[in-house]
Amino acid sequence: METYNNLRMTMENRAQAIEAAKIITEFASRRTPEFPNELKNFVACIKVKRNKVIVDDSCSLLETAFLELIPEVIKACAPLTSKKYEVIAWYYSCNCGYEASIEAKRDADTLNIKTIVSENGDGSCPECGKQVVCYDEYDPAETYYCPECGDELDHLEMFDGVLPVVTLESSRIA
Repeated sequence: METYNNLRMTMENRAQAIEAAKIITEFASRRTPEFPNELKNFVACIKVKRNKVIVDDSCSLLETAFLELIPEVIKACAPLTSKKYEVIAWYYSCNCGYEASIEAKRDADTLNIKTIVSENGDGSCPECGKQVVCYDEYDPAETYYCPECGDELDHLEMFDGVLPVVTLESSRIA
């Protein structure tokens, strides 16, 4: 199974980014994955550049580990900073089209995390296959038309019967 993980964690300064990378490594090493190399490969891809912790196109975490580990480390690293803290992480499976993204932002003493999961990737026209909307830009209130054939599209059909799921979580930072 080929998957790609990306992470951008922006802190106030380099010292905080280095500490955040240590926390991510520690949390990953405490987990018992179904596939042992999954977390080792992810940790090996962690880089610190200026005030950011970065993982670029890592073929490592599978869906379950991504959806559990990333929010966990986002929460653990949030107290390191008192101001700037933003995170974006995304997951893509080359085999089945499964995609997920996690965005987090600190607002004073509140951490807001938004997770979007799409079982079947982006929304496409069921007739011609043309992509209509990215899974993370999907709006259930929007009317979508195929740019190729002009048809008005049924939302469920665009996503092969499973709509993207958005989860919002807010928590106070101690």
